[in-house]
Amino acid sequence: MALARGVIGSGEANHAGKQAAVKVAKRRGYDVVLHEGVLDPSVELAGDSVTHTIPVSRGSASVTFSSALSLSRTFPLAAVAVCFVLLASAAAILLGRLVSSDLEGAAERLQTLGTERVLAGDGGGGISARFGVVARLEEAALALAGRFRTFAAAQERALESKETARRMRGLLFASVSHDLKTPLNAIVGFADALDRESLSVAQRESLDLISTRGRELVALIETILDAARVEAGQLALVKKRTSVAGLVYLANQRAREIVGTAGELRIEMSEGLPAVSIDATHVSRALAVVIAHALRAAPGVGARAGVVLRASVAAGGKEVRIEIDYGEAAIEVNELRALFTQQQTSRAKGLTLGLSVARSILEMHGGSIQVTGATGESTVVSALIPV
Repeated sequence: MALARGVIGSGEANHAGKQAAVKVAKRRGYDVVLHEGVLDPSVELAGDSVTHTIPVSRGSASVTFSSALSLSRTFPLAAVAVCFVLLASAAAILLGRLVSSDLEGAAERLQTLGTERVLAGDGGGGISARFGVVARLEEAALALAGRFRTFAAAQERALESKETARRMRGLLFASVSHDLKTPLNAIVGFADALDRESLSVAQRESLDLISTRGRELVALIETILDAARVEAGQLALVKKRTSVAGLVYLANQRAREIVGTAGELRIEMSEGLPAVSIDATHVSRALAVVIAHALRAAPGVGARAGVVLRASVAAGGKEVRIEIDYGEAAIEVNELRALFTQQQTSRAKGLTLGLSVARSILEMHGGSIQVTGATGESTVVSALIPV
């Protein structure tokens, strides 16, 4: 119809040209009727026929055609549409397979890369992905592997340093145990043997000094060895039922080996104290360090002179509380708490390591260390030991 309108509407067309246009439209299935007058545009339906009237440059034209298209006319269009859909589907499938192939290749390259190659800095060669998004994804994964390599290298260096320090510490402690403790024990034993001889006052004073300092060094070496075993988790406890009186006696005896005759200790024991399941050697050594520190810190004169040790039952009979009252010692509560956690060393009277080890040993027994007191009052260290 557009062709007929174009020909008929031409101002230069003659009658023969119009008739030729009508014949061409006829062959294509359109009936064209020319009108001299100008008719209004309209569309009329009559059965399977549609009549469309349109104005042209010189009059009007009515075009009639069938609304039911024949198979010969619709099949080519349908075939083209089906072919287009099939081609689009095939292209989508091909594109999906290519993307999937790229992703599988990237995943395989990353999987075969291996931890050792990542740590060695081998990135696995060039990236051969077809699509930029897959290539960028693989680059991001390799960049993450590079960061992991940096972290792993730092971690490996830290582990090597820790292992080296552990070996050096072990060698040092072995040397201390053999090269220092054994000769010191011989010196202390020889001093004890001389103590039974008849000596002058000056000789006995010198001998007491040798014996006291020797025992201090032996106790310090034992503390160092215990600290190393606690840190390594290798401190083996041999627990036995021990009376509190026997424990306090051992602790007092060991404390005197550390400080000699310095300071005054008063012991107050409650009646009916239950036995405790402990490693008496290590617990008595822990209490001895606290007692020795209190004796060194306690004032020598005054109404509250000296240190008081009190033993009683606590927590409804489930614990034994051993309190070590420092008296009016020149040491604050917070300062003493810091000493038990190795946060301060300036005023520990040479027993900082021993105080922290004492706390660790009591905690290994399921007990604890508590420090209480206030300004102007005495400072009290309480050792709680489960029954």
